[in-house]
Amino acid sequence: MRIANSMLYRQVLDALQQQTRGQFEAQQAISSGLRFERAGEDPVAMAGVLRQQDANARLAAYASNAVVVESRLRQSELGLDALNDTLQAARETLLRAQSDALNSADRATLAAELRRRRHAEPDPRQRQLRRRRRGPAAAHRRRRGRRPAAAAR
Repeated sequence: MRIANSMLYRQVLDALQQQTRGQFEAQQAISSGLRFERAGEDPVAMAGVLRQQDANARLAAYASNAVVVESRLRQSELGLDALNDTLQAARETLLRAQSDALNSADRATLAAELRRRRHAEPDPRQRQLRRRRRGPAAAHRRRRGRRPAAAAR
């Protein structure tokens, strides 16, 4: 078998290109900070990366849900504070009504005030919360002047 100079040059050149390609890939990995760039290079590590990305997405969803829950809790606390203020005012009205210095007209005025407070919304957001609980169908029936079948009886 005869080995020509051109064949020897070609083998040396292929080996140099392969080493240069390996060096370039190593430099790419070092500069990018990635251990691998394609899933086929390390399937086990890629599966770990996908699990980590999934966990990060779930944590982001939890954080978003926590913000919503915190906002709703704050609204509920404001509503409860308003209700507490209303109850405190009603208690003070009842204490005033027990006074012997009041006549029946004054007591009737205080009773009317208590009735007004009983039917008053403690917080404007309560109306919005009530609508949300009833759903859009109830709001539609109210606009049209209809009641649900169970309430009409």
